Amino acid sequence: MPTFTTATMGADEDPIFLALYNAVRSEELGMQAWDPVLRDQILQLQFVAQRSSYRQQDPAIVEQFILRDGRAIGWIMVSRSGDAVRCLDVAILPEERRRGAATRTLRGLQEEAAARAVPLMLSVLRTNAPALGLYDRLGFHVVGERASHVFLEWREAASQAAMFRVHLDTTFMADSQGVPLRLAEVVDERASAGIEQFSLFFHGPADRVLPQGTYALEHAALGPLALFLVPVVGSNHERIVYQACFSRRAGA
Repeated sequence: MPTFTTATMGADEDPIFLALYNAVRSEELGMQAWDPVLRDQILQLQFVAQRSSYRQQDPAIVEQFILRDGRAIGWIMVSRSGDAVRCLDVAILPEERRRGAATRTLRGLQEEAAARAVPLMLSVLRTNAPALGLYDRLGFHVVGERASHVFLEWREAASQAAMFRVHLDTTFMADSQGVPLRLAEVVDERASAGIEQFSLFFHGPADRVLPQGTYALEHAALGPLALFLVPVVGSNHERIVYQACFSRRAGA
């Protein structure tokens, strides 16, 4: 299983950042077939202008590489000034997307924002459907719109979902079956008529499949729980994915 981490960029690592920027932006802008010299010149101008703009917004902005097993596969820029954590930019190399890097990185910011009791804020192009889908799954809500961008905010809720979220990447043991289940994701659903809805997604070993049903789980911090688990899409030769759905009146 890959390990995703972040590392603050060093003063001598601009060439690495520029190479990542060129790979990401050339794909996003459809520039792969351009003359390489002209393409790189234009992208370098954009690179310098964007960094300058972000630093004008916040001179203390933190620039970090997103790493998979120690190799830089993207970047994130974060402002921590004022009464919010602001993600100004986040990007992943095209070939590294949909592998969990962005999710893990943003969850780290959510944990930080929750610990500080402040919102996590970001903006995204309204045409970027994959990113909008990711932010929706992570529980962000629209707080503003412009012609080109949607402005989103996430706040930690005093909810049962929040109780599970602090235990992401920990193991729940299905004792009677002897099957370890890692809590991989907590997905908030849209609240409706005062009802809180969310789902837990567990990853279990591929050589042991638990049929749909209610299981007694044991967790080191949460103790015993009884959850109705359903094997769902996403399973492969390395893991079996299980979903547990919750629905209750908010505040109950």
